[in-house]
Amino acid sequence: MKICSMEGILFYSPELISANATAATHRIDLNQQTQGILGYRKAGTLFGGHYHEGKSSSKNPEKLTLVYGIMRMWAENIKSGEKETFLLRAPISVEIAAGIFHKLEAVSDVVFVEMNSLEDHAADTKYEM
Repeated sequence: MKICSMEGILFYSPELISANATAATHRIDLNQQTQGILGYRKAGTLFGGHYHEGKSSSKNPEKLTLVYGIMRMWAENIKSGEKETFLLRAPISVEIAAGIFHKLEAVSDVVFVEMNSLEDHAADTKYEM
């Protein structure tokens, strides 16, 4: 597990179950959800630009696994004003605490999984700081 210097952000590598010259299999934490979001973004796409209030257990923290590609993430703690930028390379999992504004850019084409429903996302997302 890798903890970054910014409070409220946690990065870790999904558990490697097996690997050989042609394949790798990882285990990801589905956050005990019955459904999630599988996202695809083309290189250059900006998305996110919001924070979560923590009303939904699946958004406190938000859990996301980058399955394929490279993403840039800008994060800002809305209370302290602390800011940091991260470059994420798959496979990597991210936990984003409530109150952390985050915006993402697909540096390459990307595939990711969010461990929450779209309804949870809509109920607990603020697009302004």
